[in-house]
Amino acid sequence: VRPCNGAGGYARRVGARDYEQQPDHSTCGRRRGQTPRRDDPFARLTQGRRRMKTAIFIPARYASTRYPGKPLVELTQPDGTKKSLIEMSFNCAQRVHTPCTVHVLTDDDRIADHARSFGADVIMTSSDCENGTERCAEAAHQIDADLIVNLPGDAPLTPPWCIADLREAMSNDAEAMGAT
Repeated sequence: VRPCNGAGGYARRVGARDYEQQPDHSTCGRRRGQTPRRDDPFARLTQGRRRMKTAIFIPARYASTRYPGKPLVELTQPDGTKKSLIEMSFNCAQRVHTPCTVHVLTDDDRIADHARSFGADVIMTSSDCENGTERCAEAAHQIDADLIVNLPGDAPLTPPWCIADLREAMSNDAEAMGAT
């Protein structure tokens, strides 16, 4: 359990129906049950902080040696519907309450076609990329963004507020360019 430090500390809620990670506010002074300030965390950026064009990149590779085709594997949702791992990660990124663009990065036509089928913007990258970070670096030259967040394609349970808090913290650092 990591305490809330005001910028993204969290603890897992055991037994929660939605299994989302929630902040543990026991150390930051916020009272339990009080609504966290996560509705629009960037409304405060207009005074003295730089505005950042943010892109969330979701790298996805079909040709994995440990689990080929992993991004296209369908998982059953709590309501009984099925969604692919990459679609779940995209939906997570779409729930971030910040002005940003979301892109799926891949070198595989099967992943690209599937991502486009649920409305994702796809950036095709070289098959020479050895990992998601290299895929993000290659795609970074194709878009206009001040900050790039690398959200792994197999991390669909990342809480949107975590990405929002990361972006807010990085907006205060003139040297910040990316996060993973």
